[in-house]
Amino acid sequence: MLTDNAIDVIINIETSVSNRCQGGGIPMQIEISGIKIEVQKKNIKNLHLVVAPPDGKVRVSAPMHLSDDSIKMFVRTKLSWIKKQQEKFE
Repeated sequence: MLTDNAIDVIINIETSVSNRCQGGGIPMQIEISGIKIEVQKKNIKNLHLVVAPPDGKVRVSAPMHLSDDSIKMFVRTKLSWIKKQQEKFE
């Protein structure tokens, strides 16, 4: 019998493999100042930050070569903008 944690891991692995097969890059999640951010590393040149409707979900697309620390630093510099955009969806 699988525990809830084991099921979550299986779902995350299946999602990860599925996203890679669709050319979606390498997915991961980070949390900064209580905001969950979905990050995908892709074969692109620039960082892309999206606060998506209807719930204000935050997504970042980043070049494959960019370090995780650089992505986190970028998001921290945009926190006030992210919060302002999320307020529009509340």
